[in-house]
Amino acid sequence: MKQKYSERPQETWLEVLHNVPGGACVVHFNENVIEVPAESEEAEPQFEADYYSFETAFRNGLEESVSQNREIWLAAAMKKEIEEKNLTLEERVKNLETMQDDLTLAILGV
Repeated sequence: MKQKYSERPQETWLEVLHNVPGGACVVHFNENVIEVPAESEEAEPQFEADYYSFETAFRNGLEESVSQNREIWLAAAMKKEIEEKNLTLEERVKNLETMQDDLTLAILGV
């Protein structure tokens, strides 16, 4: 998916949602980063990139593992995006219902 940025984005970064081993974590990727010319002399330059993400469990050394094996992680994120686009309406509804249940349990601390 194309994403726009006001600053040059990193190619890879982790978003640790729960900083404990096994906690939720999202690995973010940007590919084909380009600078989009400003529309006027006063405007700041913009950047555009192909964006992918992959949810995984946090663990010590994860960032190093992703850096050393970036192509494998990126391929998994790209595959996940294709699979999500090909879901049927019924599968999407089921995923939303499961997500709602997971969020409810997380809020309750269960």
